[in-house]
Amino acid sequence: GAPAGTYYGNLIVANSNGCTSSSPISVTINGSPSFSAIGSVTNPRAMNFDGSNDYMGVTQNSTLNITNAITMEAWVYPTKNSGIQNVMSKSSQSQNTGYIFPRTDNGWNSFVVYLHIGGWKTLSFSYPSLNTWHHIAATYDGANIKLYLDGSLVATKPQTGAITTNTNILGLGNQPGYNEYFGGTVDELRLWNVARTVQEINATKGMELTGAETGLIAYYNFNQGVPNGNNTAITVMPDVTGRGNDATLYNFAKNGTSSNIVTGPSPLGVGQSSGLATSVCYNANAQTVSLTYPLTTYNPTSYSIDWNAAANTAGLSDQAITSFSFVAGGGILTGINVAAGLAGGTYTGSIILYNANGCSSGQPISLTINAASITST
Repeated sequence: GAPAGTYYGNLIVANSNGCTSSSPISVTINGSPSFSAIGSVTNPRAMNFDGSNDYMGVTQNSTLNITNAITMEAWVYPTKNSGIQNVMSKSSQSQNTGYIFPRTDNGWNSFVVYLHIGGWKTLSFSYPSLNTWHHIAATYDGANIKLYLDGSLVATKPQTGAITTNTNILGLGNQPGYNEYFGGTVDELRLWNVARTVQEINATKGMELTGAETGLIAYYNFNQGVPNGNNTAITVMPDVTGRGNDATLYNFAKNGTSSNIVTGPSPLGVGQSSGLATSVCYNANAQTVSLTYPLTTYNPTSYSIDWNAAANTAGLSDQAITSFSFVAGGGILTGINVAAGLAGGTYTGSIILYNANGCSSGQPISLTINAASITST
């Protein structure tokens, strides 16, 4: 589940005499080519908290009473290097129960999740470094608490039982009643009442959501106002799910490069292609069709098409790996072969993209043959 990139470490070799030596190593993970629905966010925005008294409050309602399964996730850019800090908390000093995440107990030497299940249950892991963007997530499915860092599962703890509910507000940037203010910037803050899988977390951590995703209870993408500009007129940060879990802003300066809406992590995608489709009229002779494709990622250099069994039976043959000059910004794929006399209907399969690194990925494809109509008079 690790994202594409180059990772560095040390290889330590030991012998039977107890002697060791260390050598630097690097591992490069190459991304698989794919189609993206729209592309990158053109004006990414996030929320900066001053670490002193900035916070938001979401009025208590039943949707926030999550008991059996939960996912909490965000992109965070911490800058405050001391103390306890809370990004999202359903706990307070007066009702010290619920759930808290993201959180640090030590100025971001590590990050930790708190779940009140017959008492506080916690799970923590080292945070890479201050002043850098990282995606962190915590899940609970009734059997295990899990932590994720940049899409990789990094810690697991067996746990059963229900999360204790309360009538607290949902606090963003602090645990109400305490001086535990988060210092840094947050984007794509999400609360779910389902335990998302590592595959689901990776599929959406680098993109904005629509807000209609199943199990999404509260979602703040902070796409309001002008980054680093005068945003004093903004008093509420909307919940993109439409559930009404809007967050009221308290004590933010709302002007300048801190304690304000600021530039967010870049790039964030705004959707993955759910599949490509094309259509053509019936032809008694063999023909080729074209397919419009959206933006591409990780530089595809060739493709193949694997039609399903029904399409093969009807006469569509799978297409072998074919070189093609894809355009990063989208274009038209030509040369898709259609058999002579293929009957009207819609045929489905997968188009597989390949790049020079030897990586590949597939996405759905459909072809509709529009049958010729004959009208008698």
